[in-house]
Amino acid sequence: MRTALILILSANCAFAQSKPPMLLEDALRKLPGVHLLDRALDIPDDSLEKKDAPLLPWIVADLDHDGRPDVVAVVATHIATETQFGVVAVHGRTPIKLNCVIPLGNQLIYGVIVEGPFSVVLPLFCIACDTNAWFNWTGHSYEMESFGIGQHLSIDHSEPGIPVAMEIYALPKQTSRIVGRVKPCTKAKVLAIPGTTTETRWYFVDVFLSQSLRGWIPATSAVVEYSCPAQ
Repeated sequence: MRTALILILSANCAFAQSKPPMLLEDALRKLPGVHLLDRALDIPDDSLEKKDAPLLPWIVADLDHDGRPDVVAVVATHIATETQFGVVAVHGRTPIKLNCVIPLGNQLIYGVIVEGPFSVVLPLFCIACDTNAWFNWTGHSYEMESFGIGQHLSIDHSEPGIPVAMEIYALPKQTSRIVGRVKPCTKAKVLAIPGTTTETRWYFVDVFLSQSLRGWIPATSAVVEYSCPAQ
C-alpha cells in the first residue's frame, strides 16, 4: 500500500525530530485543552492499526510553497469520556495564525503525511488503505481535493476506467462551447480557479499536448497525477 510505504520511510527519521517545532508549540498555546496527538494515550488500544500509526503526529514541509518551513499536525482533546481529533497547520509566513485542515471531531485520526511535489496533506483516517482524502492549501484555506494555481493535475472521470473522452470548455460552465476533447488521464497545469466548492469550482488549464490547448474543466474532472497514470 502506498500509504504504508510512506509511513515506513518516515519512521526512519522520527527519533531525530522527537521535539515539536517551536512554530507548532507557540501556535498550540492558543488552543487551551488541545494537545498534540499522543499515540499511546489517545488512540484506543483495541484499534487494529494503532501499532502502525506514525511515531510523530506532525510533519514539517513547505505547505504554502513560499520557501519557508511550515508544520501540519494531528491534535486531540478530551471532552467528558470522548476523545476528539483534528488537524491543524501553521505557516512560517504567518506564525501567529492556526489554519484548520480538519476541525475537531469524533473520527479517529492516526496521523498525517505530506505527499507529492506540491505538498498535499493526507490525514490518516486509516492506514492500510488508499481511501484517505487529501487537502491542499489554496492560498486562503485548506480544501479537500482542491488544486492551486500552478499545480499539475490529470483530467479524468471521477470514477476511473471510463474510456470516454474528456471535454475542455471555452468558459467555466457546462453549456459553453467545447474547445477540445482529450483522453482520460491527460496532464494539465492550473492557470485560474473560480468557484469555492467542488460543485462550483472550475479550473482553467493548459493541457499538456503537442498542440496548444487551453480551456476550462469542472473540478469533478480533476484528479491527482499519481492516481491516474498517463495512457
